[in-house]
This record gives sequence, C-alpha cells and structure tokens, in this order.
Amino acid sequence: MDSQCFLTYKGKKYSVYHMPITMRNEAVLRGHYDELAKFVSQHDTAKQTRNIKEASEKYPEIWDFINEMGGLNTVTLMKLAKTIQAEHQFMGEMLVKDAIAANEEVPTYEPMPDDVAIATAKERLTEQWTAWLKSNLEVAKYLHFTTGDWPQSLAGLRRGIDVVKQTVDRERTPQESLELIDSETTSDFWCDIDATEVARYINTFCSNIGG
Repeated sequence: MDSQCFLTYKGKKYSVYHMPITMRNEAVLRGHYDELAKFVSQHDTAKQTRNIKEASEKYPEIWDFINEMGGLNTVTLMKLAKTIQAEHQFMGEMLVKDAIAANEEVPTYEPMPDDVAIATAKERLTEQWTAWLKSNLEVAKYLHFTTGDWPQSLAGLRRGIDVVKQTVDRERTPQESLELIDSETTSDFWCDIDATEVARYINTFCSNIGG
C-alpha cells in the first residue's frame, strides 16, 4: 500500500506521506474519509448517480427512499406527509368523540399544516432510510465508501490544501516538506502547487482507506 506522493515546487519534487492506515488511526481516518466523500459527491454528482443506479439494480427498493441525486424521494415524501396528516386528523376526531362520550369539554381540532406534515415526513423517511441502510450494510458501504476522483479545480485545490495539512504523516514526511506544507495557504509554495498533484494525493489516501 503506497502512501508516498509528491508536490512539485520550483521544479523540485517534495516527498509527502499521508497518515498510516492502522487500526489505531481507524476512527480518525474514517472521519476524514467521510468528509472527503461528501465533498466529492457534491462536486461529482454523476459519480453519485452511477453508484445509486448500480446499487438499485440489486436493491430496487432504494427508489422508495431516495432519488438519483441521493435526495429523498419526493413522491414517497408527499404520500407520507398525507398519511401523517390523516393520522393527525384521526387522532383529533377520536379525542373529540371521547370527550363527547365522557361529557367533557370538547377539544378544538386543528388540521396539521402542510409544512409541518412535510417536515415530519422528512424526519420519518430519513429515519426509515437510515434503518434500511443499517440492515443492508453492503449497500451502505458502497454508497458511502465509494468515492469518485477528487476534483482538479480551484475549489478542489483550496479544500485539498487543508486535507494535506490535516492528513500528512509528520513522522515519515521530510522536515523540508513539512515546513512548506505548514506554510500559509497564500504562500508562494501553495500558490504554485498544481491541483493535479493535490488531487492525486487525496485519491491515493481515499483509495487506501476505502479499499
């Protein structure tokens, strides 16, 4: 498992190693990986869509929960909201009937507003989706631990600089490289670094963890 990468500055290649993949580092590594996967999914929606479509071939019930973009299924969401409103209405009518039967003060029934029903439906559908993923760990792992390539863009470079600073192995990386890495984001070093090399570093990091 290769963890050595290079950052080129003024024609010279500086060795950079990312954090070692060890059991002791697992929690920290997964934390970084989840954040990186989220960033990639936001900037590579095509990859996210492909992952969802591929997973749905074996588990078509995925579409009951989400859409191709990974958001909640709007049709399911609205049906659930209507069901929640109906449940609320039923409970309200029952309270009125019980009050009349007991010769008590009749409570005022107010229909549940659409926005409240939709918000409640979002919470309930999200909980159902989370529960489904927990019972289908193969899909959860595929959707959440299969990332695309890190974007070689200005946004990717800016975010990537922080990633390098946070994940570099400070024991194996030469001191000369560390001093440059720790320099301000606006330093000559970071202003000259190619986004391709930063992307390669992060892709290698994610590949080692995800694999």
